Amino acid sequence: MIAQDKAQELTLHLEGIDSDEGNLRLSVYAKKLDEFRILFDEAKHFVDKENCNDDLLVTNLSHNSPTATTIKSTGAMGAEALGLIVSTIKNANSKKYELVTDSTDFIEKLSGFCKTNFYQFKRIWFSSNGITLASVTRETVEFIDSLLEPKYTSIGEVKGVVEGYNSHSDKKYFYIYPLLGGRVKCNFPATKRHEAASAVEKNILVRGTLKYRHNSFFPYEVDVSEIEVLDSNEDLPKLRDVSGENNFNNLNSVESIKRIRDEW
Repeated sequence: MIAQDKAQELTLHLEGIDSDEGNLRLSVYAKKLDEFRILFDEAKHFVDKENCNDDLLVTNLSHNSPTATTIKSTGAMGAEALGLIVSTIKNANSKKYELVTDSTDFIEKLSGFCKTNFYQFKRIWFSSNGITLASVTRETVEFIDSLLEPKYTSIGEVKGVVEGYNSHSDKKYFYIYPLLGGRVKCNFPATKRHEAASAVEKNILVRGTLKYRHNSFFPYEVDVSEIEVLDSNEDLPKLRDVSGENNFNNLNSVESIKRIRDEW
């Protein structure tokens, strides 16, 4: 994890384009705030996966161009998450950040926030106590996107439980959660829609083209060619099914094992 300071209070500055006299359109402003909320939630999860319930308070708001929205975390973990966001943008601007496996989800959300339509914004930056901390530029976006590009691919398979199924857009996918590594996004074609829907919340094995990022042992994405639903624990044969229930009537576990081993 990269080093970061705790940002007790942070101001997000958004400047509109010249044709709107530097003012922001309401829909654009609301969308950017929502993207920041999503980014903050993921940053909290990265800082502490289990115990961070901190929220953000809006402590000051200036609508004059550029808009300035000052936010403060309700707790120390949230303050650390704010610091993580700012320090990561600064490191991206100086091209010092290296992606690690457990930071992928955070960097994806950061990309979503930074990937701004610059025909809607003239400038975006963060400050604290009147001091500029980090700016979001086209170069910031390009560097963050380069971190998320696949570095190599291979044909293989991944096993895990399916969550996050989506088939309503042109890009159809679900997430699989393996025992090792982070969640894996599984892209599937329309011809696999029924199989994918039937796999939700089940333990499955997917085969296809696995995509890896730099210095990552585990894949982050799969272009799916096959989906196989695996037997659940409830479907696996029990001891009595293997050797016959009548063979174990009134026997304790030790005696049952001895019976299977023919008393050896």
